[in-house]
Amino acid sequence: MGRSKVYGKQVDDLVLWELISEHERCAQRIASSSTNAKELRKRQIRIEKRLEREFPNASLPQESDAPQSEPAENPKPIKRPGEKSRIMYIEYKGDGLAGTAWIGRVTYSQTGKTLYYRKKAFQSLKGDYKANYFEVVTGERYWISGCKKEGHDTLYPRIIEVDEDVREEYWLKIRNRPEFLKLKSFRSEGKYSKRRPK
Repeated sequence: MGRSKVYGKQVDDLVLWELISEHERCAQRIASSSTNAKELRKRQIRIEKRLEREFPNASLPQESDAPQSEPAENPKPIKRPGEKSRIMYIEYKGDGLAGTAWIGRVTYSQTGKTLYYRKKAFQSLKGDYKANYFEVVTGERYWISGCKKEGHDTLYPRIIEVDEDVREEYWLKIRNRPEFLKLKSFRSEGKYSKRRPK
């Protein structure tokens, strides 16, 4: 069964766009004398092989056609017609039970099967007790859920970053803590505050 039948053309096009964008980001980091150049090049090769396998008619842009680098901090989420958005808790689970965490605006498709955050697409992941979504392009695991009013979104004590574009709404409407309005991050005591992550 073809990819378009499984994911739909919209997601298929998004995957292609993200693969090309990720390849360009790797090239930019390599060009900036990144200490991880070897690993970045390996990632580029994996992307090139995937493009050749899944999108044989696609081509990577030449260096002169490469998009200009965008600010890495708090990029605006993609908004598509018919999609709704919600402020949610997002945690990267690639490092184990506890990873980098954000409060940000997530948009989701009409079917609700695909979520978008920071120009990444996520789909539901089953059978994993510590992650509930995976990133479509890389397969990396995340936990995405509604924000808790008390701010204890993490499993263990950890710092959570609050995206600039949702900061006011988060502190005023979700947390009801106007005195924290200027805070760009905060410490969550976590669900298991007396236990340490493995």
